[in-house]
Amino acid sequence: MSFVGGIMVAFFGGVGLISVPYDLIYDYVFMPQPIEEKDFTHRKQLILNYSLKLRDMAKSLESERVQVGQIRGFSGWRKRRAFSKKLRIFEARALLAEKEYTFLDLEANYFQKVEPLKYTFKLVLGIIAALLTLNWLVQT
Repeated sequence: MSFVGGIMVAFFGGVGLISVPYDLIYDYVFMPQPIEEKDFTHRKQLILNYSLKLRDMAKSLESERVQVGQIRGFSGWRKRRAFSKKLRIFEARALLAEKEYTFLDLEANYFQKVEPLKYTFKLVLGIIAALLTLNWLVQT
């Protein structure tokens, strides 16, 4: 292993050894559960309202993008920077809404789309990875 490779393993190997067991066990703890029709319709309505707000936000960002692109100089730079921040916030919210929708879809169609054994396997693999991480930390 080269010197640079050793440094990369030293920095990023520790992060991976901690995050992999955590992510696997987290997936098991928060796996989709079957839900009742009333809860499904309530959560679906919440996601719909949130998506409509995101659509309005996207329309306003699109109109603002054209205006910001035409401004030059230091004030244009500041406005483009502020616009970029708003755009990142919109993207993060859109990703969260998509993730929530996917999770709700899994819960609604639990018996057709969710394989409980997959989540049990993730738990076992997470425990093994955590034990390997502890073993690696004890050895160093």
